[in-house]
Amino acid sequence: MNNNENEMEQKDNSAPLRSRRTVLKILAGAPLFITFGLVASPLMRFLKPTMKPENFFQEPDLPTADRPPLFNISEFPDAFFWLPFSFPMKYLVFNPEQHEIRQIPGLLVKLQTNEVVAYSRICPKQRSHILSYLDVRPMLPGCGCADKSCLGACIGYAKGPVLLCPHGCGIFDVSDNGRVLKGSTRPPRQFAVDRSVDWITITGLKEPVIV
Repeated sequence: MNNNENEMEQKDNSAPLRSRRTVLKILAGAPLFITFGLVASPLMRFLKPTMKPENFFQEPDLPTADRPPLFNISEFPDAFFWLPFSFPMKYLVFNPEQHEIRQIPGLLVKLQTNEVVAYSRICPKQRSHILSYLDVRPMLPGCGCADKSCLGACIGYAKGPVLLCPHGCGIFDVSDNGRVLKGSTRPPRQFAVDRSVDWITITGLKEPVIV
């Protein structure tokens, strides 16, 4: 009986000790939590200058369109008629204006199906290169050109005109969602197009195609 009573007493005494240890640990760690709380916001603002003070759940600074390009459908009289454009992309940055406008070169093409598609002219393989528009329809399909005057586009049997990197980094089928015919491992970025009865608006870049 005495042994049981001793064990019970030890258990009763150990509970307050554990409670005191817990309280002491909390008190010892409190300065660290306070210090972290004081430096967290300035540190986050240093890492992300556009973040407002103590706004940890601020939405990500995704780029947006600034004055999207607008076209009239009458500007595209025939199939595969195309027009270049420059898309202004607005990025939030840490400067007096709180933003920066970057121009993305693109082109808008009317397909045989009367659909209008827009592509970025930035080469997906070498971003410093600008893609050119080339109508290879007279050469396709199976052109059999011994001098390779079609620049290899006939190999992929393009359905229409192509986008061509002048430095040989890629050839892409305009009529087939920018399908890669040669070179690059992924197609060029496409723009989202909003078409009404008479007007065409380039609203922004689509998500990149993952190959």
